[in-house]
Amino acid sequence: MKLKIGLFFGALFLQAGLAGATTVTLNFQGLNPANANALFVASPLQTQGFTVTSTLGFDTYGTHNTNFFAGAPALAAIAPSSISVAATDGHPFSVLSIDLARNFAFDPAPTVDFTGILPGGVRVVESFTVTTPTGTAAFQTFHFTGFTNLLSLDWSQPAAGALHQFTDITLSTGPPSTVPEPVSGLLCGIGVLSFGLMRRRTQKQQLR
Repeated sequence: MKLKIGLFFGALFLQAGLAGATTVTLNFQGLNPANANALFVASPLQTQGFTVTSTLGFDTYGTHNTNFFAGAPALAAIAPSSISVAATDGHPFSVLSIDLARNFAFDPAPTVDFTGILPGGVRVVESFTVTTPTGTAAFQTFHFTGFTNLLSLDWSQPAAGALHQFTDITLSTGPPSTVPEPVSGLLCGIGVLSFGLMRRRTQKQQLR
């Protein structure tokens, strides 16, 4: 009986642990407390358990800077720069989404090429193009596909032209939020089998 109970609750706890991912959104609040038109932010920037780096640092814009402030606190890497996001403790993470905007409202529409670096050097790539009308300072949300178990998320700010700013990077840390089907099925099967055996034994004891 103890073994069956252990199997049942062990399966439940294991499945709960596998699904126990934590979501974090890097929104860069509080970097410009004086609401300056433009404020330099040094690299690396550590925030909410992640480290954000840029070759030449970042700018962040105040709310009165209407041609640059796109509706939320954000970072714009000083051009040209390589940009990277990684967990400060080095653990793998997943990237769910990011908000992008033109750096200057009248810049050409930027296309941003993202590369996710997995253990072993495997890479995943995805590109997003900002499509807000020229002259509109506003963010768009873009969702990543397959950017899981990453060691870093890398992209770049070009030397000139279609520059961008970014905010609200939504990341998932810890175990993956979706349990693979074979594992999920096995865990559920163990749980159901254990529960059935426990119930059958209880019924037999009641009939004695």
